[in-house]
Amino acid sequence: MRQSSLIAQLARLGFGDPARAERLLADRVLAGLLDPAEEPGGDAFVTALGEVPDPDEALTGLIRLLESLDAAGAARLRAVLSSGGPVRDRLLAVLGTSAALGDHLARHPDHWTVLAGDGRLPSAGEMRGELLAAVGAGPPVDALRVAYRRQLLRFAAHDLVARVPADAMPGVGAALAGLADAALEAALGDHLARHPDHWTV
Repeated sequence: MRQSSLIAQLARLGFGDPARAERLLADRVLAGLLDPAEEPGGDAFVTALGEVPDPDEALTGLIRLLESLDAAGAARLRAVLSSGGPVRDRLLAVLGTSAALGDHLARHPDHWTVLAGDGRLPSAGEMRGELLAAVGAGPPVDALRVAYRRQLLRFAAHDLVARVPADAMPGVGAALAGLADAALEAALGDHLARHPDHWTV
């Protein structure tokens, strides 16, 4: 029977609550992701979920993300998940590793698209530009926090999907240092622009 076989496969893939996972996989928001022609557990999407550190967390986070998107955004994300590839792997890795970034994506669902690039880390100038633009677009502290976490999504994904994680560390470490510098510069620049009398000689 396919249902019981799927639950058994989910258990083998490392799901902590395979019966719950089976119910979630039947959720309407995931419609079209499971290939009915595949044998239980042979589905590429299910297999990809089983490759992340916490597949239960990844599945829950994915449903929250899809529910937060509008119809067009959800359709685009489902297409990416169905086709497989590095963007799917980056997203599932982040969702299956960091509950905090999963929460961020649920609040800012369009940010998943930052993972759709070529996977390279942004330059210091690119990070600085994005954070400086963010503080001019809304309440500076909130805007800076959101833009900062958007960048963290990139770094986490880059690190998590590296074939040999140690190889990714020097680049990710330098990028994180650059991000911290850019955040400080953006915060200071915004503060001084709003309070020019705070300049001291």
